[in-house]
Amino acid sequence: MKIAIIRLSAIGDIVFSLIAAALIKQKYESAHITWIVDKRFEEVVKNSPFVDEVVALELKPFSFAAAVSAVKKLKSLGKFDVVYDLQGLIKSALVGCFVDSPTKIGFSYGSAREGIASFFYTKRVVSDYQKNIVERYIDLLGFGSATGKPKLIGYSDRAKDKINIFLSKNKKNILINMSASKPNKIYPWEKISEVAAAFSGENVMILGGEAASLPDMGLDEIKALVSSSDLVIGGDTGITHMAWAMNVPSITIFGATPAKRNAFETDINRLLYIDEAVDAKKLDYEDFSIVRIEPQEVVRAARGLL
Repeated sequence: MKIAIIRLSAIGDIVFSLIAAALIKQKYESAHITWIVDKRFEEVVKNSPFVDEVVALELKPFSFAAAVSAVKKLKSLGKFDVVYDLQGLIKSALVGCFVDSPTKIGFSYGSAREGIASFFYTKRVVSDYQKNIVERYIDLLGFGSATGKPKLIGYSDRAKDKINIFLSKNKKNILINMSASKPNKIYPWEKISEVAAAFSGENVMILGGEAASLPDMGLDEIKALVSSSDLVIGGDTGITHMAWAMNVPSITIFGATPAKRNAFETDINRLLYIDEAVDAKKLDYEDFSIVRIEPQEVVRAARGLL
């Protein structure tokens, strides 16, 4: 069985959507899964144990030549038994148009981020947009469960070798992620510094931001670093969410984004949030309510996980 999965962006969304590839492989062990992704994010998918082929498309900056090249690449992939569009955008649905398959499955008009995308599918699945994203992917597949999830993300041996110098063999390795696509997703340094101070006896590594203790890294190295950490702390961002995908303990701090929707909480993946009733389609990027979460709450959760 040949299956194509379309999830073009971004890091966190791709991280969570990898559960779909794992569930497909569990149900159809011999399935060949091709993942179609924006080239900027292909490293997130590479080396996943559940993805057989990664097809990266040059989508930004947009140009006619790039569009023609993308269409040619998609048409050269051959025929698939089914295509799943996990993104629900007009852009991702259009990508699916150029993949040869009799069955194209996506979210219904009311369930997709951009309802018009649903017109391009042969099967439309209803799943409340405000519902947890992992549960939405399971709805789209029509089978599976996130319980007992395997490790979804992989990385190269080269990346592992490069990050070993930052790790301690005698102390707990705590990775604090200060990078994010939006400023209001970052837990401010004046608060996270108190968290870091509470664990001064451990190996605290800061990724991103003005107080970074780690150098700039590619996604392959970041995946290896997350996998090797004893605890990851950060805002609602892709790098923080990688911990969930690798079964690494984590604390994800939310303010203006919906915690119960945007992440999947487990015994080792804790969510701290102000308001879980945030409308996922009406995000306020001027909302910096994340600052209302006190460092003591983060420290308490961290000590429990460590």
